[in-house]
Amino acid sequence: MYFDHKLSGLMKLFKISNSKLARGINVDASLVSRWKSGERTMSVNSPHVPAIASFFLSLSTYHYQKEYLDFILKSQLSPDLLQDEGRRIHALADWLISDEPMSLSPAMEKSQSPAYTQNMIANIAGLMDTDNLPKLDSQTASISRLSSEPGEESVYEKFNGITGRRQAVLNFLIEIVQSDKKQELLLHSEDDMTWLTGDRQFTLIWASLLKQIIESGHSITIIHVVNRQREEIMNALTYWMPLHLAGKIKSYYYPRYADSDIKRTLFISRGRSAVVAFNLIDSNDQPTFIYRDQETVAMYESLYEAHLKNCQPLFSVFGKHNEIQLLETGLELRRKNGTVFNIRSQLNSLLLPGSLLQDVSDRGNNFRAHDMSRLLLHHQQVFHEKLKEEPYIDIVPLSLLDQIENIGQAEVDSCLLCLSEPWVMTISDTINWLNNTVETLKNYEHYHLLLSDQTPGLEDIDVNIVYKENNGALFSPSQSGKSNSVSVLLNEANILRSLSAYFDDYIQKIPTVQKQKQEVIDRLEQLIEKLQPARQRKSVI
Repeated sequence: MYFDHKLSGLMKLFKISNSKLARGINVDASLVSRWKSGERTMSVNSPHVPAIASFFLSLSTYHYQKEYLDFILKSQLSPDLLQDEGRRIHALADWLISDEPMSLSPAMEKSQSPAYTQNMIANIAGLMDTDNLPKLDSQTASISRLSSEPGEESVYEKFNGITGRRQAVLNFLIEIVQSDKKQELLLHSEDDMTWLTGDRQFTLIWASLLKQIIESGHSITIIHVVNRQREEIMNALTYWMPLHLAGKIKSYYYPRYADSDIKRTLFISRGRSAVVAFNLIDSNDQPTFIYRDQETVAMYESLYEAHLKNCQPLFSVFGKHNEIQLLETGLELRRKNGTVFNIRSQLNSLLLPGSLLQDVSDRGNNFRAHDMSRLLLHHQQVFHEKLKEEPYIDIVPLSLLDQIENIGQAEVDSCLLCLSEPWVMTISDTINWLNNTVETLKNYEHYHLLLSDQTPGLEDIDVNIVYKENNGALFSPSQSGKSNSVSVLLNEANILRSLSAYFDDYIQKIPTVQKQKQEVIDRLEQLIEKLQPARQRKSVI
């Protein structure tokens, strides 16, 4: 049986760590390590085998990873059974424990049928006999045009070089600013972005025009070009975040990192105009065109939309202007499958008693209070449903317990709840919140609360992180009550993989006594006992 080789190969292909697989199938990471090394053999009847198969089949995969799984499944199942999820799990499990060795390039090694190969050989053999080859006509054929009708003429503007491209873009944006009709802009450039940022005066003007466009109610969709370097994503965040805060703008990225010798730039105003350029690597003198005829603009719109279908969200920015959207997006993320990791400065607000959580909307003074209350309660419901099937790990400072004991009150994590000012709980509500936390720890094996001495590398950075493994990471300020606070949701795959490794390392460094569930429960119950006299004194007063 090649189980150890196959498991190691799949984990390498999918870039899965021991701890990540262990969490996914609810075993210890050391057991996964022993499986991979062959130190621990896998029984053919072990329930871990279908669990491992189910884990890999549920992953969000890149094309080459999906292709490999499909190759395995097609060798095990008939075409009519390939879409049956139960059969797929059973087939992959059978393959894992079979005596068939693993190859990481099966699709490339797969040979054509013998009949196909035999036919190809016969064709090649036929070419060896030159007497049987078709004879070329020695007479020069007379060629005449079947039609002399000219093609349709079209009108465009042409701009030369980088300077011309910048002027074309400014002209394009000025037309939008001057338009009374709301426009939908589609932007994408594969070229080196120095053409946008290399001239400071141009950059200031173009950014100002974009800001005016967004503030006037026009919408923008951007497909960013990012590579595997995290600096590229940070540059995109730094440059585009102010524009995201100004209005309606969506950012996407193409997840298949590929370099092309020809760089395309498309700036489209739907149904109105299109700025188009195709630039060669290391060339700055290629022309840029502005098209305004409807057929040409529609053609470039369709090219953009076809590319957009293969893209994924890059990041979203949330502030006071779209706080309801923050709750809606967070709910969508919460519904997805995957372990949740939280670095937070306070206890989990979803463990507040339902009546208190419903009061959040009133404290926020939001004109959409009903929507906010409904969404928060829905968050709480999905949170408890997910606890039945997947791990949820909260990491809070150990000092938080001392702080609650000294003050006698806890503070709600206001930024993620869209509150305009900090919400300090009463002693009674604080005790209820702690009791709910203890009950959740006792009743749900998947819920964990870890007490950290410090946040390595983040000691002086006020940030909360909610990371849904393989799906998204939400960053928000840990200090409440700032009027200009924003939250950022990141979706880029390499950033998420970095966070997986970061959390694995971080949790490993937390002392066992501060992450062992019963020890944490004991600490919380001791804190509740210390707060009880203060509540009694408060009730007497």
